[in-house]
Amino acid sequence: MEYTFLKLWFQENKKHLVSRTVRDVYSNNSTYIFDLSSIQFVVSINGQNPLCFMTENMTLNENKDNPLTLLLKQHLIKSTVKNAEIRDNDRVLILTFDKESFYGETSYYKIIIELIPRYENLILTRLEKDRDIILDCHRRIHISDSKFRQLYAGIPYNFPPAVNKPYIFSVGKSQFEGLFPGVLPDSWKEFITNFSNAPKFLKDIFKPSMETEEMWEFINIIRTTCEHWSDKNNVFYNMKKKHLNLFKVNDCLEMKTLNDAFAYMYEHEIVQNRFQQIKDRTIHSHTRKKKRLLRTLSQQKKDLEELKDAEHWQKMGELLKINLNKIKYGMKEIAVTDYYDEENPEIVIPLKTDCTPQQNMAHYFKKYKKTRSGKEKLIKNIAANEKKLEKLEKQIAEIDACESIENLEPMLKEKELVSEKQKKTAPFRKFSCFVEGRQWDIFVGRSGKENDELTLHFAKPNDWFFHTRIYHGSHIIIKNPTKLEHLPERLREIAAGIAAYYSKAKHSTKVPVDFTLVRYVTKPRKSAPGFVVYKNHKTVFVDPIDPRTLQL
Repeated sequence: MEYTFLKLWFQENKKHLVSRTVRDVYSNNSTYIFDLSSIQFVVSINGQNPLCFMTENMTLNENKDNPLTLLLKQHLIKSTVKNAEIRDNDRVLILTFDKESFYGETSYYKIIIELIPRYENLILTRLEKDRDIILDCHRRIHISDSKFRQLYAGIPYNFPPAVNKPYIFSVGKSQFEGLFPGVLPDSWKEFITNFSNAPKFLKDIFKPSMETEEMWEFINIIRTTCEHWSDKNNVFYNMKKKHLNLFKVNDCLEMKTLNDAFAYMYEHEIVQNRFQQIKDRTIHSHTRKKKRLLRTLSQQKKDLEELKDAEHWQKMGELLKINLNKIKYGMKEIAVTDYYDEENPEIVIPLKTDCTPQQNMAHYFKKYKKTRSGKEKLIKNIAANEKKLEKLEKQIAEIDACESIENLEPMLKEKELVSEKQKKTAPFRKFSCFVEGRQWDIFVGRSGKENDELTLHFAKPNDWFFHTRIYHGSHIIIKNPTKLEHLPERLREIAAGIAAYYSKAKHSTKVPVDFTLVRYVTKPRKSAPGFVVYKNHKTVFVDPIDPRTLQL
């Protein structure tokens, strides 16, 4: 989101925000919708192009309330927007709310929307003793993430560092000419380093060694247009370069208002890009499954070729049965007549020197039965895998043909239902505890194989992994659906204590326990069941905790 257009949009739409009552709040991934009576205020905290706009009837494909959304509902529903402002020379919007309680007490809240690419955020604060205290935010930033600025619940909110360069359309003529006496520099980069928040379309006007006076005239026209901006001004979307312009250019789409332009960009850039990412990821996942299935089928067909000798082993056994009286203990081989061949040739059958005649005969019949049963199973497995392959190829073709998220959703839901079913049937030991007002699920592996299944297949990359350092023990997984980057201290102690309890250090004290995100846990090839390696971990020292006797 470019500051110039955000500021103009704010001028257009401030009147639609102030004095409205919040009816509901809902979200999906990085999109938040505030239902303000008869209008909706949409905020997209998207890394590529964060933006906001007003609409009337927007619905999300799937409503997924995260912890921030639940807090927004709790504190803002039935509150009133008292003020809206934009920070000078910064892409930060501030909405102020007040809400009267049942007892007549008024609480004051703010939503601070930082629409800065790569640092985009939405923060909810409450006024306490003349300070805006953070209740929660879309992206939490701790001291381990940044030593310059932190954003998490319980601390006062601080704005992003101020921009030290002047806004390009606030610079006077004499200052501009002083920076570039006579002509502009040869490169756009050298020119733009002197200013902040220059719109992208200005780069289309810039020419190397352009006369300073000529560029100043363009800047002055743009500044005058911005100063006299109203909702009657049209805006233009450059279809080729995918950015906005105040003036008509080739290959552009004309919009009646900036709000229409922002809504269009959301639908055709953010939503469409997200759809394409999901589509590509799903096709990639299915293609990998297809490759694995093709490798399996290839190997199974090779194995089937080898199992064609079943009748050969049966014939060997029958011929030994006919000539059983001729076989002596300790013989290496025997020459017999092949009565199954029309020409009745003489063939040699290898024998085991340490086996009796009956045992040699039984050996060939056993080989025959094993080969025959294996062949039957293999034929069934090949048929089943060929059906799977056919279904997979059909799904890939259907996904590839999808043109919108609505078409793709049924397939994704089917995949999620299968995943949920697998989760429900997971055999791992499970404990639940309440920490900081919410329930947490903790899973414990009971064997080496189960540890592998729990950590490498059942757990998600953002779940938390705990294991005792030095001592052998169970893998402990904390489910983390909201992708918290830092666990509550009490929860960490409980999980570490459980890890210590289900280990060889069960009767020790101050047991060292490592913890990290599952994404940093890997299993070396051909390693023993339950053996993993991990990185980016931290260590705590705890006493073992029996979860069955502890009131969690």
